[in-house]
Amino acid sequence: MSDKDYLKRDVVQQQEQTWCRVSDDGKLEYIDWLFVQQQAAAFDAAGNVGARDHIMTTCKLLTVVRHQTIEKSIAILARFADYNNDTPAVVMYDPTRVVLPPPSTFVFFHVGDDISMPAQLVDSIQKTNPGAEIVMCTDAATPALEGVRRFECEVDRERLMVSRWGAYVALNLDKPAVYLDTDMVVRGFINVSAILGDKRYVFLNRSFDRMVPFNGKQRGIDFSENDQRPIGLVYPILGCFIITRSGADWGVLHGRYVALEDKYQRWYGDQEVLRDFLNTLKVQEFNLVEEAIFACLPEHTNANSPFIVHYKGNRKNAAN
Repeated sequence: MSDKDYLKRDVVQQQEQTWCRVSDDGKLEYIDWLFVQQQAAAFDAAGNVGARDHIMTTCKLLTVVRHQTIEKSIAILARFADYNNDTPAVVMYDPTRVVLPPPSTFVFFHVGDDISMPAQLVDSIQKTNPGAEIVMCTDAATPALEGVRRFECEVDRERLMVSRWGAYVALNLDKPAVYLDTDMVVRGFINVSAILGDKRYVFLNRSFDRMVPFNGKQRGIDFSENDQRPIGLVYPILGCFIITRSGADWGVLHGRYVALEDKYQRWYGDQEVLRDFLNTLKVQEFNLVEEAIFACLPEHTNANSPFIVHYKGNRKNAAN
């Protein structure tokens, strides 16, 4: 398969999930209430102006009906109890009730006086992932932000990209976490433990614009070695969404980053490292997820119903 044929292939979609099954005689055989609750949460997060597909809507209706049914049953039992005080206590058990996974940990890096984008990110996480721990890696000069655990470290503002990964190493979390860009909005419950599974890493596969030629002259830096090559070959793995099992797993990534030549420490170094690092791993060590689901560009949300939208570049104003 040629490079162009490879890039023109259909984006690998997530495996179809059977979340509800009804028998031929109309009886409910199976329903995944965890999935229903997650989709209902995504419906709520979308708000009146967000994209809501038919699955989100159906799941939201299911949760409403379930809640009202339980409330009605409680009211009936309460009235029944008033008739005879000698009646034995009745215990209600909801066989459909499931416990959601524990809240996940989210980490982001931000320095600078304008904290509007990280504030929006934090707000979206709090609304869709109640109880989540949110960590902001930053320097001493950046204003405070409510709702986060603040972690301060030394930052080279001329090399923000490599400083970001250095901050994650210094943070040294002892648990799985998702590391995000600040220009993102979370629209659904992110089950980090399920996405990570038994792997060490989760990386983000580029879904969009894979055939677009890479511009070898950017920000006054010469990247001519990749000029006009399809960006899907140059940088197939994006750095805006990464999950690691622990902070220690950032050590090898950061080590590769600081070994790059100076221009990549200023820009594109994360994607340089991720592309090459992936080739050193065994398939048992990592999972790949799609940009279309976990960092979707806003112009593609209707077609993909993503958990996270990424307002990168000149799209930032559209996030407000």
